[in-house]
Amino acid sequence: MKYTGAVAAGILFWVAFVALCPSESGAAEPRNVRYVDAHSHPFAGMRLDDEVAAFRDAGVSGVLLMWPDPYPVRSVANQNPGYVIPMLSISSNKTILTDETAAAFAHARDDMGFCGFGELATRLLSNGKMSDADSISDARRLKIYDVAEAKATPVNMHVSLADVDTVAVYEAIVSSHPGVPFVLNHAGLRAGPDLLKRLLQSHPNLYVELSGRLTPPTADRPRPQSALTADGVLKPDWRDLFERFPDRFLFGMDVNSVAGVAGIGDRLAIARKAFAVLPLEAEENIAFRNIGRLMKGCGGLPIG
Repeated sequence: MKYTGAVAAGILFWVAFVALCPSESGAAEPRNVRYVDAHSHPFAGMRLDDEVAAFRDAGVSGVLLMWPDPYPVRSVANQNPGYVIPMLSISSNKTILTDETAAAFAHARDDMGFCGFGELATRLLSNGKMSDADSISDARRLKIYDVAEAKATPVNMHVSLADVDTVAVYEAIVSSHPGVPFVLNHAGLRAGPDLLKRLLQSHPNLYVELSGRLTPPTADRPRPQSALTADGVLKPDWRDLFERFPDRFLFGMDVNSVAGVAGIGDRLAIARKAFAVLPLEAEENIAFRNIGRLMKGCGGLPIG
């Protein structure tokens, strides 16, 4: 049967519309979007040059490397301008906080070109008996937040928002430093979508990094904190979050081992598949634009 005129045009429109829509399973065709890893680390067992080469080979467009010793990170950033973004961290097993720690962070930023502070681990060997709430509000840490406030430096915090006391203290820190872009690493570890939604609504200077949340659950590891179903599709409540706050989430992988390096390509593919159901602009924001805006050109990372 032949169709002509308006009928034919209507059929062609419907075919095109269906082709652009996600399937009933929630899957969509991955798109050619740049991805920058907003959270990874050097580690023992692999040369930094080889780790960076692995990111490049996997198709990652840039990486924030976080480490408590500024010198190796500064060196590899010098060798990879616009690709490796140096971040000074507090390590759970390598850092002992002192009254001079904040000054060291300021020196790394002001004199060595570090782009941000973090990841700031919560539980340190030196403060293992402190609660999470007491740890993140330690006077020596508050000085770091104050240093960050002076120049709107991003602060990446590893803290589990698992109890009301920790959430309250975390919110007080974020509210009292409105000039600081605070990045909640691992999406707050045990924080659920409802809590994240409230925090994002309440705190315009809060951003959420997604490492640990983009691994599908399995029978052996149910991963209730994952944003994905077992087949790698975004759960509805997480998809709603990404679509409501597309300018507040950051893709991250937290690569910190040889096994993690081997899995870079798979993690990237999983993210591309999951975020392909979002509007293109939302995926681009999460994949690279948001972190570029936060860095404001530091380290040569393109802005947006």
